[in-house]
Amino acid sequence: MMARHHFISLITLMSLAAPVAVVFASEESVARPNILFIAIDDLRNDLGALGVDHASTPRLDAFAQTSRLFSHHYTQVPSCGPSRAALLSGSYPTSARHIRNRAILTTGDEWEEVSLPAWFRQNGYYTQALGKVSHYPGGLSGEGWAEGPAELPNAWDRHEVPSGSPWQTPQDMMHGYADGQARIPGESLAIEVRDVPDTAYPDAWIAAEAVEALDRLAKTGHPWFFAVGFIKPHLPFAAPKRWFDQVDPGSIPVPAHVPEGPVNFPGWHPSYEMMRAYGHDGRDPRKDLAYATELRHA
Repeated sequence: MMARHHFISLITLMSLAAPVAVVFASEESVARPNILFIAIDDLRNDLGALGVDHASTPRLDAFAQTSRLFSHHYTQVPSCGPSRAALLSGSYPTSARHIRNRAILTTGDEWEEVSLPAWFRQNGYYTQALGKVSHYPGGLSGEGWAEGPAELPNAWDRHEVPSGSPWQTPQDMMHGYADGQARIPGESLAIEVRDVPDTAYPDAWIAAEAVEALDRLAKTGHPWFFAVGFIKPHLPFAAPKRWFDQVDPGSIPVPAHVPEGPVNFPGWHPSYEMMRAYGHDGRDPRKDLAYATELRHA
């Protein structure tokens, strides 16, 4: 039953969080397919394929035409670490320990052996994680997220972030600005628009490394489960200018809660992530309609 839950979680995450999961036929046999699992951090369901007209998502929309698209899937926990713990464990949260960002690190020893990647590993698959698959990119939780202890250390044959990038640590990459710049908590702005190539930002490095890894895996003749975790659209909203230019800010609906709506609207809750981890130059999206629109555009 646990394995079945895992497959349901796998399909639903891949199909709604971003319809970009691809299954390749294994050289060994069609009964043991190779699995490419793609996670995208903090992506809401603003996709053209789901009827959101102002969203510019042509490649995801095209993929959705050949995929199974789930339109009534709901996150188990509206926060990063615990939602990934629920998905990788195949279980709903049942205690306070399961709804914190360190949920995988602090509870994983209880369910690692029946986790999604462990199931594949126990059934003869090579398992590899690249980028942000569990809570910590690369799977390590120590200083700079560059050293142990590890999340799910026995579930993956290999887990890492791209090597050689300009960001000094996985933590810097997670909150990365252009060309290796790291976030200064409480000071760095939530939005960065730079006229630079994609490789100025972390996800291009993850994508390039993933392509190289797929080339290597395809030559092994061994079944594999390869999980790739992209960071965007997690804060900071930092990306090359050409991607900002593809969406007209005027096409984005005005947030209904600004400036008259409830101040406890979840998107602007005074949590650490949005309102305290970043600087806003004195602007408050709960009161400033223009700034709220800029953030939604970003």
